[in-house]
Amino acid sequence: MEWYPLVTFLQVAFDLPMATSVPIGYGHNYSPAGYLHAWIAVTDVQDWGPNETKRLLQALAQ
Repeated sequence: MEWYPLVTFLQVAFDLPMATSVPIGYGHNYSPAGYLHAWIAVTDVQDWGPNETKRLLQALAQ
């Protein structure tokens, strides 16, 4: 994106309120399940295995 004073500000200002009307996982409407694996890696959770991840993904899907 190129920055043009006032023009870019107005474009972004009008875009953001509409950005949450897209389906979950697209645009600015982020899906928690989409970055679950990254959070597990960053937090270095102890005693966490594939079964816990699967259960959490299922809970997030609901």
